Amino acid sequence: MTAKNMEELVALCKRRGFIFQSSEIYGGLQGVYDYGPLGVELKNNIKKSWWASIVYDRDDVEGLDASILTHQEVLKYSGHEDTFTDPMVDCKSCGERFRADQVPDYCKEEDLTEPRQFNLMFKTNVGPVDDGENFAYLRPETAQQIFTNFKNITDGLISNDNNLLIEFGSENINILPITKMPDKNAKCVSGHHHLIVDSELPNLKRPIPSGKNYLHFGKGQEEASIFLEEGTHTLQLLLGDYSHTPHDQPVYSEKILIKVIN
Repeated sequence: MTAKNMEELVALCKRRGFIFQSSEIYGGLQGVYDYGPLGVELKNNIKKSWWASIVYDRDDVEGLDASILTHQEVLKYSGHEDTFTDPMVDCKSCGERFRADQVPDYCKEEDLTEPRQFNLMFKTNVGPVDDGENFAYLRPETAQQIFTNFKNITDGLISNDNNLLIEFGSENINILPITKMPDKNAKCVSGHHHLIVDSELPNLKRPIPSGKNYLHFGKGQEEASIFLEEGTHTLQLLLGDYSHTPHDQPVYSEKILIKVIN
């Protein structure tokens, strides 16, 4: 029998042992669920099938299982600290808090506070002393560690295979912890990435040149390819902002040597 609404579907999943609301016996956490006996089997089967299709069945994708904790500077220079936010307002009448573009009709405009930016990332202290300086973020998206581990992956591939092809991707299964409002889609904003081939890094605060030596990865773009002639090439990854301008301290500036052999 088909469920008539979301409540019936959730109730069925609970009865059959697929998912339970996390910490339910203590009131539960809204938007947080635990996988039950059948749920964890279903999830693992989907992961295995997806991993085999994306990684094992292709020769241009390598696997990565990266840490959920992310260094603060990675997300500083990617722009997440400043821009990974949603505008929030409080209703003085009902006492509830809403995203500025999702205020219900029963809240009058005069009862709303001024919008203020709410950062969507989870922040956690690192170490025994909470001094406000030693902290990290639970990464807000899986792509960050793929980029920061790019050189490590290529170095490992080069040491194992001298006939390395530069066109490869990196797939990562993991969690995206963001402090968004439950059941709402958070707006993900990030900078643009550029693959620089056989060229110097452009001057800061100047647009990154376009052309065959500067391969651009735009927002939401999953892959890009570039043709390299036979020989040794120097590659560097660079993070740019929305004006295609390098950040003050590029975080992907280490050189990668690629040898192309016919």
